[in-house]
Amino acid sequence: MIYRLLNDADLQGLMVLWNHYALLENHQYKKMNLEEIKSHFYESQETYQLITFVGIENDRLVGFSSGVYENHQNKAFLTYILVDIEYRRKHIASDLLKLLEANFKQYNQLENIDINFFNPIKLKWTIPNKTLCEHPNAPGVDMKNVGYAFMQSLGYIAYAYQNAYYRDLANFIYRDDIKILMKEINEKGIHISIFNSGKHFGFDELFDDLKSNAWRKEISNNLKKINGGDPIIIVEENGKICGFTGPLSVEKSKRGYFAGIGISSHYRGLGLGKILFANLCTELKQIGAEYMTLFTGENNPARKIYESEGFVIVRSWANMRKLIKRSD
Repeated sequence: MIYRLLNDADLQGLMVLWNHYALLENHQYKKMNLEEIKSHFYESQETYQLITFVGIENDRLVGFSSGVYENHQNKAFLTYILVDIEYRRKHIASDLLKLLEANFKQYNQLENIDINFFNPIKLKWTIPNKTLCEHPNAPGVDMKNVGYAFMQSLGYIAYAYQNAYYRDLANFIYRDDIKILMKEINEKGIHISIFNSGKHFGFDELFDDLKSNAWRKEISNNLKKINGGDPIIIVEENGKICGFTGPLSVEKSKRGYFAGIGISSHYRGLGLGKILFANLCTELKQIGAEYMTLFTGENNPARKIYESEGFVIVRSWANMRKLIKRSD
């Protein structure tokens, strides 16, 4: 077995290996073309370095391990490990992982290696039994995959759990209790609207309250687009924004985009999260979305909102981490 860093000559073999396992029951990731393989496992960018090791036997690529080092954040992520089934139980996967970990250790201030949704490399996966439906990011290690126990055996510890949800939007309608809640908030002078820069204000104050720079960046980038970007659903009182969801966008797969729901701490307890989410699903359906997927923490109270609207768990993931030991 020859181990080496991925090079140009290996790309075709890596693509063949990946696509062979892409839609199998315990894998269920999207197939990739050569350009996608390059962007996910080979071509580094200004903000991060891609590190991929491959195992070669008789001129055939039989396995790989790949990770990311973020230059400015000083963070390392494990993206994926895959070994051809004919070559498993021969320590190839563990050898490939050790090579990747050793490479990460060159960054002296690095403290741990993570497997989570903050990895800049996004692996698309398919909804079980619905190969035309996909989610754009794998938020950890699939807990039903043999890789979960494998990572545990090599010192990776699960520190959080994520559930992925799915719903077909074809028959989505407002529930009666949502209609009642909407009437109640309207009577209080609180309304659901589409953001209008000439009428509404307060996004910065909302994001300060929510302590979310990620949402601030997402909404800011959207508003900078031509014609003000995609519509954003808000909750407002006298023009002041006190909650949001969106932007409203439909992906090529017909998936309705979901960034999250944020409600000001001063407006909680009114059912605004439920109203916003129902409104989001309705609006996405009207602009052509056929389904929605999302993931949320196992203990996140928001899961009750999703489940009440008929979203079901289709996959569960573990966020995992390994501390780097310099004495190894």
